[in-house]
Amino acid sequence: MSNKTIKIIFALFFSFIITNLSYHLFLDNTPKLNPFFFKNLFSKKIHFNLELNKSSQILNSYLPSFLKISTLSKPTIILQPSPFFIPSPAIDLIPTPTIDFKPIQIIDLIPTPTTNILSEITPNLTPNLIPTNKITPTTIAISCPTKSNQKYSSLAQTKKINYDPEKNPETNLYLRGWYEVDEDKNLISRNGDNYGLDDKMPPQISSLFTNHYPKIIKTYRINAWDYKNNHNIPGESATPAFSVHMLGLEATPGEPLVGLKAERKIDGKNVFLVSYATKNYILFFHASSPDEGYSFYFIDICVDPNLLATYEKDNANGRKQLPVIATGQVFGYAASNEVKVVVRDTGSFMDIRHKEDWWEWKPWQ
Repeated sequence: MSNKTIKIIFALFFSFIITNLSYHLFLDNTPKLNPFFFKNLFSKKIHFNLELNKSSQILNSYLPSFLKISTLSKPTIILQPSPFFIPSPAIDLIPTPTIDFKPIQIIDLIPTPTTNILSEITPNLTPNLIPTNKITPTTIAISCPTKSNQKYSSLAQTKKINYDPEKNPETNLYLRGWYEVDEDKNLISRNGDNYGLDDKMPPQISSLFTNHYPKIIKTYRINAWDYKNNHNIPGESATPAFSVHMLGLEATPGEPLVGLKAERKIDGKNVFLVSYATKNYILFFHASSPDEGYSFYFIDICVDPNLLATYEKDNANGRKQLPVIATGQVFGYAASNEVKVVVRDTGSFMDIRHKEDWWEWKPWQ
C-alpha cells in the first residue's frame, strides 16, 4: 500500500472523528457553538472512546489486516438530553370504545292502498297447490241456513284470473293456517299522527254488525308459505312487520254480517266484489275487479246461501261477472261466538287494530 493511500485513509479517520464531535460542538445542526461543549467534554459526558470506536470500525473495513486499528474498550453510554430540548408532555391515549351497532328496521305501519299484490304473485304459482300440513279446522257452532230471501247482483269482469282460488294460498287462507297470539285486544290510536292514513275512508270494520260495536276477543298470526315446495310453514309469520294478522270478533251465533261502510264505491253503488266464497268463508276485494284494492277476508262464518249460489254460478261460467255487495247489505251470518277478519293491502296482512284507519276513520284536519 502506498504512502499516499495511507494518508488518505488516516485523513478519512480524522474526518469521521471531527464529524461526530461536531454533533456536540454545534447546536441542532446550526453554526452556533454549544456553550456546554467543553464542560461536557471534561466532565466525560461526551465519550471520546465512543466516537473513536465508530471511526475505527469504519476505517478497519478499508485497511489490510496488518494495519487494522485495535478497538478501544467498550464504552459506557450515558444518554443525556440536550439542554435546549424540552420534551413534549406524555398524552394518555384513551381508546374509543367499539360500539356494536344494530340496524333498526323502519316500518311504515299503515301503507296507503295500491294495487293488490295478488296479481303479481299468482301467475308464478303452480296450478294445483296442495298443503303438506293439516289445514286449520273451521270453527262452526250452528247449522248454516240453507234458504235466504236476499238478492244479489253481479258486476261484469274484463280481467280474468289465471289461478284456481280454492288452491291458491293467497285467496284460500285455510291452506296457510294461522295460530293464536297473546297480543293487546284494544284498538291502537294514532294519537294525531295521520302519516299514511288513507285520504278516503276505507271499509270500516266497526260497521260489520247491525246492532253492536265489534269487540276483539282473539288475535292471530297467519303462517308463511313456501312457494318453492308449495306448502305452508307453521309458526313462521306471513308478514313479520305486523304482530297481528287476524282478529277474532265477538259475535252471537246467527246474527247477520253486512257490507262495510266506505267512502269509495267500486261501481257507483257497491263496496265489495266477491272473489272467492265457500259455505264458511268469503273473500272480498274493495275494487271493481279481482286482485286490486284492499282484500277483506271473513272466515268461519255462514255465507248467505243465495250469495254463495250466485258466486258458484258466476265462477262456473268463467267468471265473466262476479257478485257485489253494498254497504249494509247482508252477506253472511256469525257461525259461532267469533267472526275472524283479515285485511290485506299490497300483499301484506295488516294489523287492523288501528282505530283511525279501520274503525273510526276521520278526514284530514
